[in-house]
Amino acid sequence: MSAPEEHVAALQATIRERLDALRPLVPDSDGYARAAAAVLEATAELIEYEERLPVLIDEPRHRLSLSTVRWAGVGTAAVAAVLGLCVVPGWVSAWWLALLVPVLLVGLRLVWLPVHPPGGPHAEQRIGAVFVAASSPVTVLAVSGLVTPWAAAGTVVLVGLGSAYLLRDPVVPPGAENPAQASDPDAPTPPSGLVMPP
Repeated sequence: MSAPEEHVAALQATIRERLDALRPLVPDSDGYARAAAAVLEATAELIEYEERLPVLIDEPRHRLSLSTVRWAGVGTAAVAAVLGLCVVPGWVSAWWLALLVPVLLVGLRLVWLPVHPPGGPHAEQRIGAVFVAASSPVTVLAVSGLVTPWAAAGTVVLVGLGSAYLLRDPVVPPGAENPAQASDPDAPTPPSGLVMPP
């Protein structure tokens, strides 16, 4: 059994134990209220854990997404920076900087890009980071002259696709969804758009 399943089984066992202690008691007896409260407390703990379970299960995938985004950014920025430095001794034509500087900036952006939390659409960001990282070999081949310079269009396409995936669903800071509710937690929930018949 995995860790979440073991924890759920342990919480269920606690509820059964407390329920077994409650069953023989008469509702008007002294210990009944205490035993009933213990059953409710254990049940509430199980419900709260089960509500968090999808997020807990998604945490390993989230860590993978986070490391993919960060390392794709580091790798892409490093490749663009090294190729940009090759302009100084004249190994690479200076006009390639028009491609390398934007790629470098995208790579640096990935290093600090907010990644969606567990349970969010972080997998899309992982896909976008892979597209951006895949641009690095294409960039090296195009800039070094091993393939036609028109192959640089592949870099532009890969970085563009990757950026579209990365930025399609931006990460909203906590509390920024509804400023009125962030300032007043007791504010009523806005209507959902459903209209009640007259």
